[in-house]
Amino acid sequence: MKKVVLDFYDVKTKKKFKTANWKHVKRGKRNYAVAINPKSKVHCWRTIGAAVLGTKKPTSKAKPKAKKK
Repeated sequence: MKKVVLDFYDVKTKKKFKTANWKHVKRGKRNYAVAINPKSKVHCWRTIGAAVLGTKKPTSKAKPKAKKK
């Protein structure tokens, strides 16, 4: 599986950075992406969903909206 480029926010330096070099960590029911900021060497955590992990099941066609009268 190809990893997606994600945005992370380093709280210590108050800067955003993008990287595809992250690892998946599961704690309880939540999924996190953990990356190291290349400038400050701090671990940055970000919550991720099933769509990023590639485990989301494809859905059928969306239900049409009800027409207003």
